[in-house]
Amino acid sequence: MPRLTSLFCVAGLSVATALPHAANAEEWDPIEPANRVFFAVNDGLDFILIKPLARGWIFVIREPGANAVDRFFTNLEFPIRFVGNLLQARWGDCGEETARFLVNSTVGIVGFFDLATGMGLDLNDEDIGQAVGTWGVGAGPYLMVPLLGPSNGRDFFTGFADSALLGPVSIVRSTVGNLNTRALLLDEVEEAKLASLDYYAFVRNAYVTTRQAQIEDRDPDRVLEDEGDDLYEIDEELEEGIEEEDEDPPEDDGESAYGAVAKANVATGDAEQ
Repeated sequence: MPRLTSLFCVAGLSVATALPHAANAEEWDPIEPANRVFFAVNDGLDFILIKPLARGWIFVIREPGANAVDRFFTNLEFPIRFVGNLLQARWGDCGEETARFLVNSTVGIVGFFDLATGMGLDLNDEDIGQAVGTWGVGAGPYLMVPLLGPSNGRDFFTGFADSALLGPVSIVRSTVGNLNTRALLLDEVEEAKLASLDYYAFVRNAYVTTRQAQIEDRDPDRVLEDEGDDLYEIDEELEEGIEEEDEDPPEDDGESAYGAVAKANVATGDAEQ
């Protein structure tokens, strides 16, 4: 189960990413007040129940064991990836996914070991939501689903189709699989919470950016890192602008956008002190 994607599905109770905040994605969040309430409920339930269980889980099976479980569930999700590629007429990827499944299900001991990647059989991580997105179907409104986490109008409904492909296995995937993922991401989630000014917006933007990158066949990790780098560059420019204003104030009335923002930030900080 690719961790970046599954990070947004950790029982829907604590959704975050250690990657920088993605600000360039287009979000449509018409029911934000309700979404924030559901987000708070999910995050609270994670704090009192899921997080302690995850700590116990990783303590018992250790990180190598958790990584093996992660590979096991990735292997079980083969039907979703196969259909996702099939709906996009990616015949070669369908064949590659089938070969991966056969290798890892046999020699790899039902997927606990990923020998297929070492043989040059790459993971083609597609799902029905991504396939429908490539057809031109829009994402629809952003949704924070109680107990399930972030989604959107399109993925909410196609998610039922994904689950149907797995049958009863989807229940185990949604419980044990997501608990295992939460255990692997304990540190990353905490770092994301500490690093974000608005955790809700952080999660929403990262989810929207990730899904769009997947539909466009771009690496979600790289997209988020690039957008994060842009933000850091802006922060550095703002800091430089503040220092320049302190040392040598401009003589004319005109000022750059960065300078205006920097002044606003300084004024806000002074008011709060």
